[in-house]
Amino acid sequence: MSGESFFLDEVVKFGDPWHGLWRAATNQVTPPAGPAFTCPGVPPNGSLYQPYGASYKLAKPGVAATSNDAADNAAGRTWLNYAIMSGSTMRLYGRDLGGPIYIAPDGTPWKVDTVKNYAFAGTTGTLTIDVTFHSFGDFDEAAAPVTQTLATLTATCATPTPYTPDIYRTKIDFEDVSSDGAKSLIALYDAGYTRGVLGIFELSISGTPPAATATLTKITDGTALAAPTSVIDQHWKIASATGAYPSHTITYISVAGNLWPDGMLAGTRSFCESQNDSRTIEYLIGARYSGATTEVITMHCRELYTGTGDISAVPVPLPDLYQYTVSSSSQVQITCELKANGAAIDTRSMTISATASGVFTTPGGAVFPVTSSTTYSLGGGSTTVTGAEQMIVGTSYGSLTHYGVLGPNANNNTYGDSLGWRYSNKVYGMYSQEPKVWGDSSARQTLFHKSMGVIGSDASTISAASFAAGPIYATEHPVSGQVVRDTTPVCWI
Repeated sequence: MSGESFFLDEVVKFGDPWHGLWRAATNQVTPPAGPAFTCPGVPPNGSLYQPYGASYKLAKPGVAATSNDAADNAAGRTWLNYAIMSGSTMRLYGRDLGGPIYIAPDGTPWKVDTVKNYAFAGTTGTLTIDVTFHSFGDFDEAAAPVTQTLATLTATCATPTPYTPDIYRTKIDFEDVSSDGAKSLIALYDAGYTRGVLGIFELSISGTPPAATATLTKITDGTALAAPTSVIDQHWKIASATGAYPSHTITYISVAGNLWPDGMLAGTRSFCESQNDSRTIEYLIGARYSGATTEVITMHCRELYTGTGDISAVPVPLPDLYQYTVSSSSQVQITCELKANGAAIDTRSMTISATASGVFTTPGGAVFPVTSSTTYSLGGGSTTVTGAEQMIVGTSYGSLTHYGVLGPNANNNTYGDSLGWRYSNKVYGMYSQEPKVWGDSSARQTLFHKSMGVIGSDASTISAASFAAGPIYATEHPVSGQVVRDTTPVCWI
């Protein structure tokens, strides 16, 4: 009857109870309890440098915790007193918001829209951000929407040496967002083969729109790290052959360093007979929030090269023609540390050994094929790669940049890499790649090592046939800290 109330009129719970682990392979979400379900609305989105697995906690202070009953569990519903924004597009309630939500001091939520630009001026670039606040989640149809646009925020970033700015590859993205949206980390990076981070900035918001304020501050840039260093400690054996067959003279001398003595003849050839080189490098990987702390993630690598080699010459029955035989054995030990605010969170080592031998004649070019064998250990067992390479042998008039079979400036072997990788807003790790014989177009074997979130981690090592097809997807639950990694995108929603 009119005016009467029924128990069916009572709203017991209201909101979005569809939470769990989303997998792109099936577009299914697995909740903590109950059956899996199809991801409602648009799934988490991402790309190679804008991770699918980003998972941001959004919490309004003072909201009491809730719980599930048996009916909720049976239906796969999970009630939370916080929201999860997912993917690079910050998906919420099945829709891409494209930016964070700011919880003002009075508890009102505001969608934050940003327009980000970066301009180069010599060795210094300028990051500018336009910020607009929109009232969010207001169900009062009588209330007029409130917006506020701030004056353009500006911060500068020095260009790390020897980086050459490429405006077409430079990207600007959110790295991480605090749970109330009051602070956001922003990365400026070069989207080349690897994600080369140029600078990390922080957007800080305070106050309640239409009277909010914001600041843009540089946290760090590439110039804050030590410049790469190389130490070249080598001895070269120089074979000097003169005279026509059968009269000839062949002499050998040994010199230190990579510079030739004056007066060498055009027919002279050389090979590195000993090397003890080193190279160090540091670079930015990204940044994240760990509670109230900002963690800057960096990669630190040291390479130590040792090796021996020999060259010999004999005349052949043609005027001014000589046959040269070379051999070389080299090893590089690579040690890398992934650090958060200067403290190592993971350490990896890789060893590569290489041998090469070849025979060539002069006159002719200084580039000739050799037989090579390279053995590497990426982190469990070893693999040997053999084949033919193009080797450069020093001449008095040619390139003097060849430093042995393996070395900081080697021209033939492409030695393996140990690099840092940003899986998501919270998860980082390292991967290693096998060396390749020069000219080999096959995929490089890749090992993805332990991945580390702020709270949890995945200690497994995953092998992939190539980087492009590798398990570069991981996500950390913003509250429980559970880290999940897979060969296809995963994300907590």
